[in-house]
Amino acid sequence: MTVRNLTPDDLEAHCRVSSMAFHWNCKLEEEEFPEDDLVLGCFDEEGGILAELEYFVRDSFWGDSTLPLVCVGGVASLPHHRRGGAVRRLFGELETLAVKEGWALGALYPFSDGYYRQYGYERMARGLVLETPMQAIFDFAQSVPKSAPGRLELVEGKTLPDDLLRIYNTFAAQTPLMLRRGQTEAKWFCAKPLEECKYCMLWRNGRGEAEGYIQYNLRLDIRTLNVDELAFLSPAALKGMLCFLRGYASKADKVIFYGLPWGSPLPLLLNEHSKTITSYCKNAAVRIYDVEKVLRRTAFAGDFTLSVEGDSIARNNGTWQVAGGRAERTGSPAPVTVTREALVLLLSGQIKDMMALRCCPGVRIDGEAGANDLVSAIQQLKIPYMWDGF
Repeated sequence: MTVRNLTPDDLEAHCRVSSMAFHWNCKLEEEEFPEDDLVLGCFDEEGGILAELEYFVRDSFWGDSTLPLVCVGGVASLPHHRRGGAVRRLFGELETLAVKEGWALGALYPFSDGYYRQYGYERMARGLVLETPMQAIFDFAQSVPKSAPGRLELVEGKTLPDDLLRIYNTFAAQTPLMLRRGQTEAKWFCAKPLEECKYCMLWRNGRGEAEGYIQYNLRLDIRTLNVDELAFLSPAALKGMLCFLRGYASKADKVIFYGLPWGSPLPLLLNEHSKTITSYCKNAAVRIYDVEKVLRRTAFAGDFTLSVEGDSIARNNGTWQVAGGRAERTGSPAPVTVTREALVLLLSGQIKDMMALRCCPGVRIDGEAGANDLVSAIQQLKIPYMWDGF
């Protein structure tokens, strides 16, 4: 088997794998090769494609800076060539590229935790999806003083307001793993409301300063208002945009907020007004491709020593001493040893005490005092999160 990047000349091979794996109707004359994603393909000795992996690389917020993150999209193989090692070869090539190109992290949305765990991916990022009756939105709006200043404006046209990127990046920087957006990522903002029936509204305070935006669409057939993105820099912006949704009360019976960061204040605002709010998690799995770089950029609340073992990337194995925001290799014995997948869990912001550490898969504790130091250092970490759409 050989692995190489696909080109537009491989459109037929790409469509063949993707359509058979994901069960969509393919009319080759109407298809286009992915413009924004890179595609790795695995081929047999005769040059026939077996499997493919789509990905792109972006900067993701981490600590007080950013880290390069490879976002894995569609992973597909021909049904009659599954379990033949083609996907493993693709992820092996991705590891090689990560080391060569300096990527620190990888992320994907797994259909199976166990399947992607064999390639070093473990669930880390947690997002909320919240569903609430429109009546709760209406009742909440009734509780907001009518004198509160603020207005909304529809985003449309070829030139997007600079405020959109500023609000998104300021909002995203508060949560690890959210992707930084630049001008080339402006496509994520809807600017053609009449064509797409999807709307982006910018919220401005009484001084005309933009402090939030909301992006949504309306499903009249099921009377549902779907909010895809909700970013805000002040409580007034959040409250103002929620009040705006009340205007759809005659068209929608419920509102679904997709991709809320874990810990979003939205449930706090609406719980008082509804007894039927439903929420559930959507999780992304993460692979650490550069342990040293990730440890150095993580905002730990203390010092500790930790060993990593069993990683297929040799540079990631060893003992690390983290002190004063620096991660250095050390020959001293570590009180805690973890697998590459367990390290993802440690950095997920969910380990809050010693009991959680002891229960965490892939963790071996050899020193109680050092383990306590580790827990103290990680228990204040924020839970990473990724918006859908990568």
